[in-house]
Amino acid sequence: FISEGDLYLTNIEGLSPSETPVGMKLTSTVGNVVGAAMNPKYPYLIAYTATYSARREVYLLDLRPAYRGPALRLTYMPTEHGVRELIGWSDDGSRIVFSAMNE
Repeated sequence: FISEGDLYLTNIEGLSPSETPVGMKLTSTVGNVVGAAMNPKYPYLIAYTATYSARREVYLLDLRPAYRGPALRLTYMPTEHGVRELIGWSDDGSRIVFSAMNE
């Protein structure tokens, strides 16, 4: 869930409770997080949009303990406003669908 501009995780199927504490904060940087989506095939992958830079972009978090770290920025939109919204994942979990703002 998203609260006050940050992304939190309350529970995830497939991970033990010790790996996923209740209400774990996933983001804590300057920037507004919006529109998170969990991968349907790999539930440890979460895509979301955020305004860490001047425009909104798509980021990816890997929740597996061995891969946890800073979010990976997936888009570098050339438009002034960047990504409009994260629509979700493809059914097979191989692609992220989003819309962009045109100038």
